Amino acid sequence: MRDTITSFANNTIPRKFARFVAMISLVAGLGACSTKKPPKAPTPNGQQTATLNLTYGIRVLGIVPMPSGFVPNAAYSPIWLGQENEIAIVGESNGESGILGFSGPRLLNKRVIAADSDLHGHMLDLAPSPARAELAIALSRPDQNRLEIIARSVTNQTADRLIASVDGNFDSAELTWLDPMTLALLLLPPPIPQQLVAPGSIIVSSGGLYLIKVGNPIQRLDGVKCALSQ
Repeated sequence: MRDTITSFANNTIPRKFARFVAMISLVAGLGACSTKKPPKAPTPNGQQTATLNLTYGIRVLGIVPMPSGFVPNAAYSPIWLGQENEIAIVGESNGESGILGFSGPRLLNKRVIAADSDLHGHMLDLAPSPARAELAIALSRPDQNRLEIIARSVTNQTADRLIASVDGNFDSAELTWLDPMTLALLLLPPPIPQQLVAPGSIIVSSGGLYLIKVGNPIQRLDGVKCALSQ
């Protein structure tokens, strides 16, 4: 009989201990479930286009499809023109650079503000004037070995003004308005093929930084010396 009781006791204790451990695990699990924060809802996505992912919550004035074959240039943000009643988009179509203007209700009115073909050159850069009434355009004319800076009115495309010109062919240009009458122009020449460079020679760039004051001769800034800021 004693052996039977001992055997029963030895079997019962492990079972009770196992049930106790299981109960503790269950309670701990339920406690964890009750204190665990629910996952945050994913942030709603804004409207999307072929070239833009719009930030959620921003009011959209209109989404207008681009003309077939026209690809916006991501290096240029949309540009407000005039009295902020027209938006210019810079892009390319069939290998030609161009600027399209969108205006009117829901931006449904569309026009070509400028293009390589009507400028008879190749646009390297552009910058809207502080008053947004004109676009300063760096226009390369390789056949004439010259680069011109012209001002195109946003209301009269036949009234282009020549602001300045630089002799030479250039690979790229950057234009910046410093004030309503002054432009900064940075020019980079085309890269020289390695095989045309003599060993030990120094390549002298024909590009540089230029200051353009409307109505005055263009000024190349060589060896600009500025005091170090404190």
